[in-house]
Amino acid sequence: MEVPPALAAMLAGEQGETRQKAARLVIDLADSAGASSFIEVDHAHVSGVSVITGGHGLRRFLADLAGDESGVVVIPTTLNSAGCDKEKIAEMGIEWADFLEQQFEIIEAYERLGIEATLSCTPYDRGIELAAGIASWAESNAVCYANSWSSLMTNRESGLSALATALTGYAPLWGLHIEENRRPNIRVTVTCEMSDLTDWSILGDWIGKQVLPEWELPWGVMPLISGLSDHASFAQRKALTSAAANYGCPMLWVEGISSTPTLEADHKWQGELGFTQSDLESRYVDLAPQGRSTSSSSAARRPGWKRFVIPPRRCVPISNWGTEFPTNVCGSSPAVIITIWHKPTAVSPFLRRLGLWYYAIPAPKSRHIIANSTTIC
Repeated sequence: MEVPPALAAMLAGEQGETRQKAARLVIDLADSAGASSFIEVDHAHVSGVSVITGGHGLRRFLADLAGDESGVVVIPTTLNSAGCDKEKIAEMGIEWADFLEQQFEIIEAYERLGIEATLSCTPYDRGIELAAGIASWAESNAVCYANSWSSLMTNRESGLSALATALTGYAPLWGLHIEENRRPNIRVTVTCEMSDLTDWSILGDWIGKQVLPEWELPWGVMPLISGLSDHASFAQRKALTSAAANYGCPMLWVEGISSTPTLEADHKWQGELGFTQSDLESRYVDLAPQGRSTSSSSAARRPGWKRFVIPPRRCVPISNWGTEFPTNVCGSSPAVIITIWHKPTAVSPFLRRLGLWYYAIPAPKSRHIIANSTTIC
């Protein structure tokens, strides 16, 4: 393994205990990844902020690191979101003794390490001026966004590995820091209209759901997408990569929008998929909320009630559901999923506690139709 002199000096303890610990971790990670060399990094983003997920071990770990005054980050580093809204802490009902005190103890420890407490999981839209370079980011949606829409190159890091890189300025040279690994492994052709922002999230989610266990995806699913318009807003790009990242996607390409990947003539695709109007609508149905009572953590379902979901931009005759109501129910907005409940009795009080806006439409035979955000047409 070729260890750079500066990293070797840190490992020897010449720059304090904190950087020595970080250098040891970076070198151990390189060994685990099978990397034989290292790369200098321009920017880091560190996750692992909430005391609920990190526990008291995180508090002790950071207190130990931050106790070394010389042990501060050597590259610009931002911090992921925390576990609460300080101004609305009473409304959040967090059951953790001294939560707020311990949460800000963690944030302040990161600040003593020289990390900018941006407290955001989207470093690409807050205070980051880098458009290119090598990064070490530990937030999945940020990783996918950076690799897909900018010239930043980052692996999917853990909070600990990103912190070690921030303190040393080095990362193992492996994975998506190597250009030849940055190639799509599945092809996706879109044949439906993608007019609403939520459609882009649905597409990213749908791609992740199609992954098969026999596919060889060493760095995660990395799709090349065709069939979209040649322009995508910041919000659309963010929606697509954030949803895809939920399934381990570290990078994607969109023909006409992102950079064009270099592919060999005999490039092997692990899968070739088609995203249709039917796929879009059915995924909306799959992801539609089931409804819940605010007085209970369990789903608020009652015997005798029946639920129907209408995908956006669709009109479906209510008579199809046997309500004998001679009209259609349509989405009042392309972004809204319509949820219909019906029962041959008066409106049940539990529907009023679902947290959604409902209204009743009188129907023959004492039936009531309860719908949120609908237009009768």
